[in-house]
Amino acid sequence: MLESATLAGMLKGKSYYNPVINPERALDRRNTVLGQMVKYGKLTPANYETLKRKPLRLDFERQTELPGPAPHFAQQLRKWLASWADRNDYNMYSDGLVVRTTIDSRLQSMATQAVVLQGNQLQGIANAAWGARWLFERQGPAANLPARNA
Repeated sequence: MLESATLAGMLKGKSYYNPVINPERALDRRNTVLGQMVKYGKLTPANYETLKRKPLRLDFERQTELPGPAPHFAQQLRKWLASWADRNDYNMYSDGLVVRTTIDSRLQSMATQAVVLQGNQLQGIANAAWGARWLFERQGPAANLPARNA
């Protein structure tokens, strides 16, 4: 029941009441849901008092999803498809939709390699230009003075 109340509470704001990111908010919201269950006769006040004192129990394991050859394209496509599915009363996960795109995975792979290569070159330039200055500012001027022989 506690897990269900937590999930129901997240419907108002899935990030704001996310028990992994905001456990205090999620606990408060879960208890609000339990309070509403008392209000509507689905839970006794005695059970509510017992349940509201229980901590959140998370059995959470972050799932790693391979980004694929075009993660930005896929994310934009996912957003567009979700919007389209909502407008047309489809469930994009269970209605058997097939999505075909014009992306060429070989060209995408070459483009990604070019971005990585260019990024690495620019990072090298930035490190050379800013590296010593950044170290000086981070450690302070005393760190760059020669050691004294006492």
